[in-house]
Amino acid sequence: MINGLVAINASPSSNSKTAVLVRAAVEMNGSGEVIDIGQLDADALLARDKAGDVTAALEAILAARVIVIATPVYRASYSGLLKVLFDQL
Repeated sequence: MINGLVAINASPSSNSKTAVLVRAAVEMNGSGEVIDIGQLDADALLARDKAGDVTAALEAILAARVIVIATPVYRASYSGLLKVLFDQL
């Protein structure tokens, strides 16, 4: 088991195959945190506002020992949701 595992779902849906994959990573590890980017405050992700859920997600990512990122691929690139989260880092 890896302490400090954070799994990021970069799909806009929390019921997608991508979401299932990140939950499976946490389950296989026995512990960890799942961050569904699509469920976070949109204005805070775009740095137009502040929101506790985005702040908590960024803090969890920065404190993580292992980060698992799952994203759907759109036009041979990662999702826009993942980009806006990366921009915050």
